[in-house]
Amino acid sequence: MAQRSPRPLRAQDLPTGTVERLFARVATPGHHPSVCWLWEGYRAPGGYGHLRVGPRHQYVHRVVYALLVGPIPAGREVDHVCFQPACVRPSHLRLATRRQNARGQRSALSLVCRRGHVGSLRRRSDGRRRCAECLADWWAARGAA
Repeated sequence: MAQRSPRPLRAQDLPTGTVERLFARVATPGHHPSVCWLWEGYRAPGGYGHLRVGPRHQYVHRVVYALLVGPIPAGREVDHVCFQPACVRPSHLRLATRRQNARGQRSALSLVCRRGHVGSLRRRSDGRRRCAECLADWWAARGAA
């Protein structure tokens, strides 16, 4: 069975108070255009942020896109150019078809860790991947304790 495409989403369809609730949970650590704005609320197992909007749960990056960029037409998905599922920075989001989005995801799997460090994943001897920056942070925190 084919996967359903998400419903169209427009800013005027969002209930009042959505903007305040949403941006209360977004970390904006820097002003440089390459820095992600990370969602600090609930994240699904895939890393995508979720927000209850009226009776339904929505992906946060879709809500931000609809609010700050424009409506999301039927049959289109919001793609993360930065390959970070928790990112909600409007300049890191673009409209894409399902095929374009899937193509980008396959190439991104080997580039970004869970915390958003780009290009720092390394293969271990057992075949698993480990982020070099996260590992350095872990060792630094251990040394400080």
